[in-house]
Amino acid sequence: MIIMNCLRGLFIFLFFLISTTILAQIPTDLSKLKASQISNTQLQQYLAQAKDRGLTNDQVETELLQRGFPESEMAELRLRIQQLNPVDTKTETNNEVNQVNQDTRRKSPQTSNNPLLNIQEEKTKSPKTLKVSPDGTINVKYAGVINVSGLTIEGATSVLKNRLTKYYPALRSGQTKLELALGNIRSIRVILIGAVNRPGTYTLPSLANLFNALYVSGGPTENGSFRNIELIRNNRVVEVADLYDFLLKGDLSSNVRLEDNDVIRVPFATNMITLTGQLNRPGIFELKQHETLQDAVSFAGGFKSKAFKGRITGNRFSDFDKSVIDVSGDSLKVFEPRNGDEYFIDSVVNRYQNRVIISGAVFKPGPYD
Repeated sequence: MIIMNCLRGLFIFLFFLISTTILAQIPTDLSKLKASQISNTQLQQYLAQAKDRGLTNDQVETELLQRGFPESEMAELRLRIQQLNPVDTKTETNNEVNQVNQDTRRKSPQTSNNPLLNIQEEKTKSPKTLKVSPDGTINVKYAGVINVSGLTIEGATSVLKNRLTKYYPALRSGQTKLELALGNIRSIRVILIGAVNRPGTYTLPSLANLFNALYVSGGPTENGSFRNIELIRNNRVVEVADLYDFLLKGDLSSNVRLEDNDVIRVPFATNMITLTGQLNRPGIFELKQHETLQDAVSFAGGFKSKAFKGRITGNRFSDFDKSVIDVSGDSLKVFEPRNGDEYFIDSVVNRYQNRVIISGAVFKPGPYD
């Protein structure tokens, strides 16, 4: 009987011990769990295990979110974690930054060029260094994975602010501010071919655009096209840039962002004419199909005040010889020049239509209408 009572007591003790251990454990699936359902004993045991694994409070929260813990419950649980496991924020932040720097040094040169976004929450002055992955995403505490590919600093700030507002309500009122600063900028390789002054492969910042690449390569050659510059990506043309739109109108719509391994091809011009004489900007101009002599005059900045607009003369080269071209002023809008044409805009005729000259014994001699 005494043995039975001892066994019964041992069984009750073991049952109590097992029950306490089970209650102290946090379940694997946290998707339907609320913060209030996690006891302090369970949370303390979990934090102790996390500490043994070298995890910070931030990493604990990230792990819980990855296990399905609702984001809406994280604010309440965060306060309890900070009470049960207080840490020095400055030390924790420095450890995270040092860890990022160590990870960066361990990476290959290509990977270490990935850009870093420095996020600073003004209320606590706590900077976070986040690495942008090759696919253009960052993993932000509480906010999760966010795609920042192609976004400006202002655009990325807006996206992050919207995602973090429910965890930091003061962001909405302006009491807490979120600031983003761009750290390292990764590099991309761009290839320029065709009628370029310095063709070849160039290493550019990942923020570079089409015009940046043309600038560093010296731009099109004398007979290169300014109006049909092709941006080739993944073996297909994704943009055809016309530099005249920018040079004459300031239109930057074709100045698109470049990506790694883009190819820029500058073909040779197929229709170039020469304009000289009474023009604001005489020179050699490239025309597209169906553009007229009036378009060419516009490219040259228009006529000067002394230009004779009634007739434009020129020369045209054939396969064997030259011929004279005579274009009346009212035909400029329909006349289409050919490759190699040369046109001269003369001055007005040096005579008057309605002048009378009075001289002799008069108070005011001179020309009169």
